[in-house]
Order: sequence, then C-alpha cells, then structure tokens
Amino acid sequence: MSTWLPLPYRWIYGRGKMGEEGQTRTRRLNQHLALTCEALEDRVVLDGGGGVGSLIGALNSVGVETSAFVARPLPSPLSSVPAIAAYQTAKHTLESDLQTLAQNSHVTVADLTKLGVDSQAIGGGDHSLNRANLQKAVSDLATAVATSSSTTTALGEFAALYPSSVSTTAITNVENDLIKIITDSTVSATGLTTISSDTTALQTARAGLPSSHHGDFGGEGDGGDGGGIFASGLAAAGVAISPSVAPATPPTLSSNAAVAKLQTDRYTLQTELQSLAAKSNVTAADLTQLAIDSQTLAASGLHVSRSAYKPVAAEIAAGASTAQADFNKLFAGSTALTSAQQTAITAVFTDLTKIVTDSGITASDLSTLAADQAAVQADLQALPGAGGHGGHD
Repeated sequence: MSTWLPLPYRWIYGRGKMGEEGQTRTRRLNQHLALTCEALEDRVVLDGGGGVGSLIGALNSVGVETSAFVARPLPSPLSSVPAIAAYQTAKHTLESDLQTLAQNSHVTVADLTKLGVDSQAIGGGDHSLNRANLQKAVSDLATAVATSSSTTTALGEFAALYPSSVSTTAITNVENDLIKIITDSTVSATGLTTISSDTTALQTARAGLPSSHHGDFGGEGDGGDGGGIFASGLAAAGVAISPSVAPATPPTLSSNAAVAKLQTDRYTLQTELQSLAAKSNVTAADLTQLAIDSQTLAASGLHVSRSAYKPVAAEIAAGASTAQADFNKLFAGSTALTSAQQTAITAVFTDLTKIVTDSGITASDLSTLAADQAAVQADLQALPGAGGHGGHD
C-alpha cells in the first residue's frame, strides 16, 4: 500500500492551529508568558477552526497539558552572568514541571478533536475575545475542576465572552469539552499552583535580563515535543496522534469540473481524518513517553533517517508481524549494540505500538485512507496545468 505523505503535509493536516502536529517548546513557554503578561486591552481573534487554538493555548498556559512536552536539560555550566543564570534556572524549572504534568495527562486526541468540532459553532463568526478575560475564565474553570468546586462562576465568565448571537447550546458544548479535558489531564490544584508560581518566577527572571540579552537561553538540544520523526512517521502512515477537524460544511464547488472533483475528494479525506481523530485515545502521556524515550535513544548514539523509518512506520501502523524486526534493523551497524542501546530501541518500539493501539486504527481505516489519498492525488494530476503537482489550498 502506498503511503500518503507525497501530498503536501500542511495541505492534508493544515487546518490552522488544530492541524499542527504539536506546538514547539518555545511557543508553549511563550504562551505561559504572553497570556499572563500582556495588557488587558490586548485581544485575540479566534482562528478559522473555531478558536480552538486560543482555547488550547489558554489551557496549556495554566498547566492543563494537552500534548507532549519534554524539558530540555539545564545548561551546564550555567551562564556566568547571574541574571541569565537565573533565567535559565527558572525556565528549566517550568519546563520540568510541565513535563511532569504531560507525563500524567490522559487528554486524548479524541478530546481535542471534539473541542475543535464544537468550537466551530462558536468561532464561525470570527468573534474577537479579550485575551485576559479568556485566560481568567479558563484558569478559574481549571481551578474549580481540580478542586472539585462549583464551576458556575467560571462557566458564567466563559459564556460572557461571546455575543448573544452565539447559541447557549454551542457554548455549553464547548464548556463541557473543556471540563472533560481538564479532568482527563489529571492536573491537581497543587499542579496549577506550581505552574503559576513557576511562570511568575520566569517572568521575573526574564524582566531582569540585561537589555542586550533577551534571546533564548534554554537548554541544549530539542526533545522533539511529540517524539520527532518517530511520531511524525506514524502520522504519515495514518495514525491519529493529533486532533483533526474537517470544515463544518462541504465546500462550495467550483464550476470547473476538475477542481470540483478535487474539492469533493479533499473534503472526503478531511472527513475521514476527523473520524479517525475522533476515536483516537492516544494521550499526551503516550506522546510524552515516546519523546522521552526518543531522547534516550539519541543520547545512546543511535539515530535513524526519516526515509529509512518511513516504511517501517507503515508496518507498525498496520500491525505487521515483521515490524519489530524491521525496526531493530534500522539501528544495526558494524558495531554491536550495547545492552543500554537495545533497551532504548525496545522502549521506543513499545511506545509506538502503544500509540497505534490507543489510536484504534484498523486495516479497514488504512485501506480507506489509501483510497482517499489516491483519489486526491489523481485529482491533482488531472488539474489543468498542474504539471504533476497541485498547489490548491
């Protein structure tokens, strides 16, 4: 079965913030700063996917971890400039606490996809929300859920963000999604307090940086928030490791028959991707563990190319009996593997198979995706002047 990565990746998954495989560490940390530091008059405009990016950003900023997160190591040695060393330490503390929360978060791809779908009903009007009020409503809701307190006040704050033209039912659906995500994250009141304190400490340290030193003084390397090429390889094979939301309604078809067919088949593919994401129980904890074990594997001196891993990822997604042996072969070389290296390889493979299992993907799903991809690929080839590739978004 052919893979479907040849289609432009952003084109298949590109639905604004919901389509991203995972936020980068820098963006995640900036959310913790920006959502709490910016002036009250700052406003955030909901994106075309119903504003779900803003909602997820607000959740992440208070400590409700919805995706993988791995802390970078504390720089060694620390900067000789005291202010920079204080910033490095504060940043590492926040990252470490976020990683702990992510390791224990049971927020699923299905949770986030439902939030994305329900958010379309409240974001379709492109409402402009006050960033500070959104942050307060989400923070108060997280605290209420974490402490098993009444959510009435927080839900009132959230509902007040939207104009009367937005239906109460639509708002209630999103509120229920947020409550489920907060609950599934398993964050406690102590966890929320810790992240709040860490964020304040980081803000203070950042404000104390010399004017000529406002760069990123984090740790070395990149933990690959979602497990790097290992996670992206599964995604390319069809495993739903991130939320996916199709347009709420089919597109208005072009009068050009070839373009109309492309629009129709693209919408079919988008709908199928959403259906897979809607049943995926892959968790933030699953992806965080993969990212951690991927780091361990890399630290042992073992690396694999994306092109070599790609067909093996497809085997893993399909549950092929040869998958583990072929995965091990990716790391075979002239030098015998150490015990630690073999343990690291096994850990990553175990993580990958758990993710596939939790995604609920079936052989029938993979077949349907292959057919959908083939249809769209053929449509792209048939476009007048396409020249073998399509650039229609």
